Amino acid sequence: HRDPVQVLASTISGFYIIMKVYYLKEDIDAIGLARRCMEQMHICKERLLDVRSRVKELTGRKESEVFVDIKFDDICLNPKNVVMDLYSKLGKGCTDTHLMEMITYLLNNPRYKHGKNTYDITDFGLTANEV
Repeated sequence: HRDPVQVLASTISGFYIIMKVYYLKEDIDAIGLARRCMEQMHICKERLLDVRSRVKELTGRKESEVFVDIKFDDICLNPKNVVMDLYSKLGKGCTDTHLMEMITYLLNNPRYKHGKNTYDITDFGLTANEV
């Protein structure tokens, strides 16, 4: 799980960057884009919550057997422990080889390796309270 304000700001920013490839900046309705993205995010959230509420009916399994919730901040701060916990919840073993490959990957691919994107929801005419 990630802060919805950050998810939405990131999504809008990504779409906005792509649109700038095809349109002049002054021809892009950034506020309209933001509103459409927010509406779409709300629809997706409602559908996900609906599926989660009906997981027993749909699969015959408990929610905890189908979904594993991971906080974005946790995986950023301590990915090794999060992955080991995930393996455990899935009933799988996390071998030393898996751990070494993950550590090697993380060392070779640190967060912001290619730079940090900066964006703010207010750049697109929205506030955190609206989200």
